[in-house]
Amino acid sequence: MRGTRIRAVNAMLGTGALPMKKKSDPFSFDAKVSSLVQATQKLAISQILVLRRLTLADPESLKWASERQLNVVFDVILSKAIERTDRIQLLTAVDKDYEPLLPAASSRDPQDKVILARLVNAVIGTPGAMLKKQNEAEQAQADFEILLARRLPSTPPRMRRSNTPFREAPPLFNVQGGLKSTSAAQKSGDPSSPDSASGIAEAHHHQVDFSTLFDDTICGHIRKILDLLRVPADIQDPQGRPRVPFMVAPEFSATMEDVMRRYILPQIKASRQVKSLANAYNWAQVGGEQLIEIIQGSEINNPILHNWDLVWNTYKTDGKNPKDSPWAVFREDATNCNYSPPDKEHIRLLMDLIRYEPEGIAKCWRELQDLSQQEFSPSGRQERARDGALRDGILKWSAKLPDFVGEFLAIKAAFTFQACTHDYMRSLVTNYGRNDQDRRRNAPFLCQFVDGLRD
Repeated sequence: MRGTRIRAVNAMLGTGALPMKKKSDPFSFDAKVSSLVQATQKLAISQILVLRRLTLADPESLKWASERQLNVVFDVILSKAIERTDRIQLLTAVDKDYEPLLPAASSRDPQDKVILARLVNAVIGTPGAMLKKQNEAEQAQADFEILLARRLPSTPPRMRRSNTPFREAPPLFNVQGGLKSTSAAQKSGDPSSPDSASGIAEAHHHQVDFSTLFDDTICGHIRKILDLLRVPADIQDPQGRPRVPFMVAPEFSATMEDVMRRYILPQIKASRQVKSLANAYNWAQVGGEQLIEIIQGSEINNPILHNWDLVWNTYKTDGKNPKDSPWAVFREDATNCNYSPPDKEHIRLLMDLIRYEPEGIAKCWRELQDLSQQEFSPSGRQERARDGALRDGILKWSAKLPDFVGEFLAIKAAFTFQACTHDYMRSLVTNYGRNDQDRRRNAPFLCQFVDGLRD
């Protein structure tokens, strides 16, 4: 998993020592990474970018690591080099469009500036965010000076408030007035009693069905993500559209929810960790938002994500009854609705689906919509964007978002933006690798979609 590899390389860089599997195996992945890190510790950022380009172009490098693994290793090496660079030098480089940090033009890769911008922004923040923080600090300082100039009088000491003790009415008065005594209210658990606030909270705690809340929250979270990725659902006959991957098919959302409710979520709720989670919060008060916070929290000791992965991994094999499995449900719906169904090789993608952040995907899609309008149909006083702005936006988000998500948004663009014709999509695919083999490895879903386009 990409995140695991990054954390592993970071940990090895932080300690200054890279453990190798065997001293006698100089060609292992760990040994190669160790020598690569040691060779780049004193290199400048521009030299590391040149080394990255040469390493990726060397066929021998691909024998001990994939292109994706090499990109991860060099991302971490560059990040460490950026962190060692003076902040003022970084800010100066940002103002000059990163030219001071880039290699000479003859040794430069077209992707160097994009990679450098992404990693530098991760260390020092985007220019807009830095300007916003500076403005907020200046405004706070100005407000503080205004308060000092007013010389407000000091706050008088607070008067301690004494509570009048509650006196219970005589029993005869209670009976005649139709009232219950305090002790009787406590015994009966009457929620209208002044001293039964804890009883109200306890009653609410038991009014929420955790099982239903759990299912509805997880399904709603997945549905929200798939709605952001799916192509427009205004095509009445799915058989008449080009065949699309399951993640962007409008019909897949309902099928995925059916599979989760039938096969996945019941097993997760049966686990010991999730059973104890049911009693860990007052769910009537915190609601499903607390479940989303847990999901988007740390991967370590995460009861929901841990059991989510365990249950999906049990379906790597067909089991005793292959006809009663998620894959059979997916295949049936995909046949009826003309999309490529997921199978056992896509388990990692289905496991990552719950980890996607809808806000990030929504922000990406809004930016692509703006770029499409500015490049192809600017309105009013809107300035026309340069040629290739939409293409570069898709490529940028393909690198930033989790694996394959950029491809899914590119396919969605083919159904949404008029400018994304079949020829445009075929041209877009060529940016994902130097040859057809690289493109199918880097963008398998997009390549499969473009192969099925018919003029």
